[in-house]
Amino acid sequence: MTSSMGLYGNVGDGKLLEQALKAPQAGKARPYLGDFGAAIAKLSCWHEYALRSRSWSTFNAAEYSGNNSQIYGWGFSLVYLKAAWEAGPFRHMDLGEDYDFVKNLRSMEFPLILVHDTRGMCAHTCHADNITGGDPEEGRNFASTAQMYSPVASLVSLYENAARGILAKQAEQLE
Repeated sequence: MTSSMGLYGNVGDGKLLEQALKAPQAGKARPYLGDFGAAIAKLSCWHEYALRSRSWSTFNAAEYSGNNSQIYGWGFSLVYLKAAWEAGPFRHMDLGEDYDFVKNLRSMEFPLILVHDTRGMCAHTCHADNITGGDPEEGRNFASTAQMYSPVASLVSLYENAARGILAKQAEQLE
């Protein structure tokens, strides 16, 4: 899917990243890139923790074939050049500003590089106050012990302790 979108794809071994940084860029974006080969670095995969069920999963946005919102969205999983932001800043909107921002930069031919990380660079928390939809009832797969033997294992107890406080606060707000 990512190759059909003109994205660089998995850079886990560093070779594709190296190629991307050396690739000549055409179009409007070139003056903004400086020595960089991409204006946006975007995780395509990350860990998720569901507060309600206190369970872990791994989410791979690249598996959602034909759905650019899964690749372009999830603002917590992207890093971008200040020059790119200056060329097309975030619009003020209630929902989807991250997707809109990346889509706008891509329409201006700003290159995007995907980083497929399954080791644990990012862990996103799914809770009642965000729009992730990562509760088990939403059809995403979570497993309570899957991450105990993964690179994020050292974070599990921290998440458990934080979950208790956050869930209590959210329960108070519902009353």
